[in-house]
Amino acid sequence: MVISTKVGGVRILKDAKVVVEDNVALDLPINIFVDNKHILTLFGVPQNLEDLAIGYLLGEGIVSTLDEVESVSIENTDISIYLSPEAKPRLEKYGSARLVLSSCGSLEDYFNVLSRGSVPYVLSRHRVCAGRLVEIVRDFIAGRSFPRSELALHTAAIVVSNEFRVYREDVSRHAVIDKVIGGAAREGVDFGEAILVTSGRLSADMVLKASRVGIPIAVSLRGPLFSGIYVALRTGVTVVSVPRGKGATVYTYPERIK
Repeated sequence: MVISTKVGGVRILKDAKVVVEDNVALDLPINIFVDNKHILTLFGVPQNLEDLAIGYLLGEGIVSTLDEVESVSIENTDISIYLSPEAKPRLEKYGSARLVLSSCGSLEDYFNVLSRGSVPYVLSRHRVCAGRLVEIVRDFIAGRSFPRSELALHTAAIVVSNEFRVYREDVSRHAVIDKVIGGAAREGVDFGEAILVTSGRLSADMVLKASRVGIPIAVSLRGPLFSGIYVALRTGVTVVSVPRGKGATVYTYPERIK
């Protein structure tokens, strides 16, 4: 499926203006239907759509395991999913359909954490050496372990045992988390031994996605957001921020970084 398009423009240089044609990331409305119920429309790159759908269901707590997904079919940018009977009560509690724009997540998750007595909590004892974490971040930035496009996209990866297991791209920093979680689930990754690395800022709903599948360490290449740190404290996730030129800062549960 096409994920980019050509767009003309005028590039302003020091002493001249040059007509150019750039490759631009294509963000389209993607619809997710579960048991014939429309639950979500999000704007994202029409690539790895099965990963996107499965990761979204896991990250939202609609399904608890991949076994609860009976089938997935894709037609253009419409994704249709059917669930096992065990997951249907959770789907009924999900509520009405949501719209998520390219740069935005859900406010509902943040307020649910504030009001809910019970939230997912990560008990994993997985740890990583600080030096190795720096190497992982450098490798992620350089893109040495995976093919990287030249489009203006957010990126995310799942690292297990010092190996980049899954890598995904999308215009939305939220959708790319869904895609990488869905891809890792389909590969049978042990989330309790995983590190999530992302180019986007870690907001409340993104940390919740990690906690719901049991990822203990989440690393962002951007500065921190209070909502993400607060949710990480409530859910047992170690949040690390590595903005360029400022070094790494661990904001929650630093005992996981040796």
